[in-house]
Amino acid sequence: MFDGGYITLYLLGVIKVFNAYVVWFLLLSGISGSIGSADEQLSTAVHVLRMRMNAWYSKRHRAHPGENLTRPGDLTKKMTGGPTNKVLKLKAAECWSFLLFLHDLLSEARNRLPIEAARLIRAADCLIRLVYIFKLNPPTIPDAAIDECFSLYGTFLDLTNHLEECLIPKRHLVIHMLERLPDFGNPECDSNWYDEHLNKLLKNACRSVSQATFERSLLQHMIYLVRQEHSNRGQ
Repeated sequence: MFDGGYITLYLLGVIKVFNAYVVWFLLLSGISGSIGSADEQLSTAVHVLRMRMNAWYSKRHRAHPGENLTRPGDLTKKMTGGPTNKVLKLKAAECWSFLLFLHDLLSEARNRLPIEAARLIRAADCLIRLVYIFKLNPPTIPDAAIDECFSLYGTFLDLTNHLEECLIPKRHLVIHMLERLPDFGNPECDSNWYDEHLNKLLKNACRSVSQATFERSLLQHMIYLVRQEHSNRGQ
């Protein structure tokens, strides 16, 4: 089961789109060399980034053997897209550890990177600290910690407002999550993995219901599918 606080942020998409921007910042920075055609340079940059990623995860595991980080299986051009389609295809649980990796890589190479690296490091600092506040606090987060959450996220917004790739609607939803911390408590103590699983059941239910009586038929079929699933689990 995933940690609730991490998954809350991942599903909002903030960390994922930030990771994608940083990856392409690194790929296009020239840090991996400028020999060959543009496509060859990109292939080299992805290869170098993959090697550094593998080395980082190995080093991190040795330093923190009890840490439960989910790492990407690989890093390829298929996962990063191309110059006209800049993406980063990661699973939700992989985004947190990948953010830690990118933060360390930016910090290590900052003197060889464009000046924007300093801004990206600060933005990553804010996200990492925000997640650790959820991780280290009890279900009822102290008022001082909540104030720090607002300060951190506000700083992150200021640092990334000029990045069009990061201006997704879900970026705003984090503010509502922070506003509700006094009432709903620490999101790290919640889990939405089962609710996400129900989306597949809902999709299957929609395929076979009558359009004339859609709402009632859908609810009835959904109840049937949920019961069927629980019955199968008990076997």
